[in-house]
Amino acid sequence: MKTGLIGLCAASLLGGAAQAGPVVVVAEPVPTKAVSFADLNLASLRDQSILKNRIRTAAGVVCTIPGDYGLYTSTGVQNCYRGALNDGLRQMDALLSGGSIAAATAATALTISRH
Repeated sequence: MKTGLIGLCAASLLGGAAQAGPVVVVAEPVPTKAVSFADLNLASLRDQSILKNRIRTAAGVVCTIPGDYGLYTSTGVQNCYRGALNDGLRQMDALLSGGSIAAATAATALTISRH
């Protein structure tokens, strides 16, 4: 009885695998948020602080998963937030360390994305 049942299960699995179509993986676009600083004077420490706050807010927006507040999700959101925040701050540092605030103001926005 067991041997017949095992054989039947194996045959159904093999038969199903032979008829299976191709596997299609569809990637969802990564959420991003543009952080404008066109209205800021990046030579000003006050305005640099404003830009940091905008980066923090954008990181929170791109990493939030609406309606899912489980522990696993919470940990993932925190990791995403830290990654997005650090990436945004690196972009800001690269912008400011270019040596010329005038060159930095030629750009108008940073892009913060989910990590």
